[in-house]
Amino acid sequence: MDKERSGETMKLGAFFHPTGNHVAAWLHPDAQIDAGTNFRHYAEITQTAERGKFDLMFVADAVATRDGKLEWGCIARRSSIPSP
Repeated sequence: MDKERSGETMKLGAFFHPTGNHVAAWLHPDAQIDAGTNFRHYAEITQTAERGKFDLMFVADAVATRDGKLEWGCIARRSSIPSP
């Protein structure tokens, strides 16, 4: 374990989940309601990681799609109605 590891470099990776890592992250007033389907949002996060010299970006996905109707998020954010 005490051997010098010359020539080796550390690789940095970022794990990105579009809605945040906290179960209630979507409730934050600055949360981006379409983060999971907005390519520009993914690009901006990736560019931030690139500026930080990250080597890779892992994007979490799910076996699901939305119907494109994001209005429920705006309503739920202003009330106590849980999101579907």
